[in-house]
Amino acid sequence: MAVNGPIANSMDQNKEDHDSIEEDFGSSETDALLAQASVTFSGKTEEGEPPPDRYWKVYLIFYTFGMCSVLPWNMFITADTYFDHKLRNVTVQFEPESDDDKTQLQTMYESYFSVAAQVPNVLIQIVNTGLKHKVTLQVRMLTSLSGMLILFIATTVLTQIHTDDWQSIFFYVTLISIVLINCCGALFQGSIFGLAGVLPKKYTQAIMAGQGLGGILPALISIISIAAFKDPNWSGFVYFLCAVIAIVITVVAYVILPRLEFASYYLNKQNIHLGLDFDYDTWFSNSQEAFSSEQYSSGRDIISSRSFELKTTRTPPFLAIFKKIWIPAVLVMLVFLVTLGCFPGATSQIDALNWKSQYFTPVTCFLLFNSMDFVGRSLPGLIHWPSEKQLWLLAIFVIMRAIFFPLFAFCNIQSDARTTTVIFDHDAWPILFMTVFAFTNGYLGSLCMMYGPKKVGVDEHMETAGQMMALFLVFGLAFGSLLSVPFVDSI
Repeated sequence: MAVNGPIANSMDQNKEDHDSIEEDFGSSETDALLAQASVTFSGKTEEGEPPPDRYWKVYLIFYTFGMCSVLPWNMFITADTYFDHKLRNVTVQFEPESDDDKTQLQTMYESYFSVAAQVPNVLIQIVNTGLKHKVTLQVRMLTSLSGMLILFIATTVLTQIHTDDWQSIFFYVTLISIVLINCCGALFQGSIFGLAGVLPKKYTQAIMAGQGLGGILPALISIISIAAFKDPNWSGFVYFLCAVIAIVITVVAYVILPRLEFASYYLNKQNIHLGLDFDYDTWFSNSQEAFSSEQYSSGRDIISSRSFELKTTRTPPFLAIFKKIWIPAVLVMLVFLVTLGCFPGATSQIDALNWKSQYFTPVTCFLLFNSMDFVGRSLPGLIHWPSEKQLWLLAIFVIMRAIFFPLFAFCNIQSDARTTTVIFDHDAWPILFMTVFAFTNGYLGSLCMMYGPKKVGVDEHMETAGQMMALFLVFGLAFGSLLSVPFVDSI
């Protein structure tokens, strides 16, 4: 079928655009056809403004995704009162008052939990990044959410079971549960960062800010449950029940997402780039009709109905993508390596010198960290400094965070068992350090995650870039959690 007039000129321009894509990513002849199709389709939509995100609904959904993605981690490390009770010395009548009275499991469970969470997190992220193009987004999202929901229900039920007679078994069951929950969480987290990579940068920031909120809520719920229930088992029941409710809300948000016009605009554009199961021959043969202003809307609706159900078997050019994003990828890894190296393994062991209260650790460690982390993750929605062109300055700030290792080490960590001198001998010091530590974690980490996918420059590969950034984020979490064990022991 001959194509004349403006459409012919448009397709000539599309050929030039495709040549640029092919030069950067080495597309095959088949890929060339798909790339040409994607440029033609997106060229039509770019003549006008994208549909608005009415009432910030899509932003709030990604905020919810971010909150849910960190529940597998935060819900377990923040429930220190519950696990201290479950792992206590059952041969004495009262709870231990000093570190000397604590069991080995009470002293080290947070470090074990960190390793149990982050190692499978890395492994699943690697698998997810390498195979995401072979598994539909719908399968990945619903499988991970269903797995987290079932495991958190089981954890909630376990709070009401008497485990004093099989304490070691309870500990190992909990470790296995943490491994499985974080496998699901890693699959979910990688998927949502990939999904956000095809939208404007602020939707990646929404996930990061949501993760900050996902840290605050468990800390607040922990404090409230401690105050409301004298029985740590009931406190743990309410605490983990809130996680179950949050996951149910996330499932509902995911179901709503593809029905929103703003999300559909970007996701369908990305799906065409990915080469979904779409009849291109028919599409081209009816190009004059397909690209008319009257038919465009209905054509987009047809694709929208299939957005989350189809997949592509085309392998992304991982090396070419990594070469474009390696600087922010390595930086985000270093940010979270320092963070997990100190928090919570070391920081939760800081004993109060002036504020003698059971709320010292929940407030000054977990609540303060997650509050300032939330502030840091939210600020990049307004301020982008250092900018994307100042990665050298961003790298300096990231490397400077290594100073927190000695700063926390010379606070009053494990006062009854430490072998080093306490230099910062007032509670104000760890509070100050924690404030700066948490804020820089959220702010610098968010900037890195926002800048990474946009450096690729090709819509087709932004989802993969987003998932690769998430992979390096969990590399930092895993290496940091492994580092936390010898760091605490050295003190």
